[in-house]
Amino acid sequence: MIPGAFEGAEAPSNIPEDYERGMLMSSFYDLFLTRNVPESLQFRILTIPYFVYLLITVFLTFLFFRYFERVGADKAKRAIKGLSLFLLFIFFFRIYTDYVGDWDFDLVGEELPFHLCLLACFVLPFALFTGNELLMNFSYTLLLPSAVAAMLMPTGAYNQYCYFGWFTISFYIHHGLVVMIPILAIKAKIFTPDKKYIPKMIGMAVVYAIFIFFLNKLLGANYMFLNTPSAGSIMVPLAKVFGNPGYVAPIVLIGIIAMLLMNTMWAGIRRRRVVVGDQ
Repeated sequence: MIPGAFEGAEAPSNIPEDYERGMLMSSFYDLFLTRNVPESLQFRILTIPYFVYLLITVFLTFLFFRYFERVGADKAKRAIKGLSLFLLFIFFFRIYTDYVGDWDFDLVGEELPFHLCLLACFVLPFALFTGNELLMNFSYTLLLPSAVAAMLMPTGAYNQYCYFGWFTISFYIHHGLVVMIPILAIKAKIFTPDKKYIPKMIGMAVVYAIFIFFLNKLLGANYMFLNTPSAGSIMVPLAKVFGNPGYVAPIVLIGIIAMLLMNTMWAGIRRRRVVVGDQ
């Protein structure tokens, strides 16, 4: 019997089994696909489920990394392209599950691929299948750090979902793939991070941010969180210091620093390999 199903009244003894199964499925549906979950099951950062999701992401990246060391280049490239198509599938499937499970579903205001991590669902497959080095560098130096930031500091909206529900699981699958694919593409020698693309990528990011700023005004949306800070993120304290929209300026600076660090880190790894190989 389900606790609370007959609150305030004595439960009849002849309840059909299919009714009880229906109640159980309804409860599971609420937990897995909606925001209608008890506070004790809601996702929170710095909790055990939070760290488990991060560790699983790191572990799977490591497994794929080791797998690519044992297979040929052609298999590795096909596998990465397959992962990028799976990422695209996750994007559309999440829209569907948002529609059937979230009573606050807003296709125009939340679901369109204008957040950087949603944009990655289209940029990565396109870059991999066309061999576009600029977009692969863009994915590595900007989209990858954005996905890492999102996983470390999920927006406050995810506090409303169950920690083992589909929204939380798909969030980490999605962002984990955005992190994993560029790293694996480097391992498979599909592309090599090149600092010569940094000025172009900064220009692309600035133009895109300006476009999104005006798009938000048109749609009444908050893509890339350019209208209001994302709850639970570093944007909140920045907004308290720099105001709104002043908090955007340090975010842009952080993005540029991330680009430089990603390329500097890779350049250091490459130099170390050259030195080791010469010994």
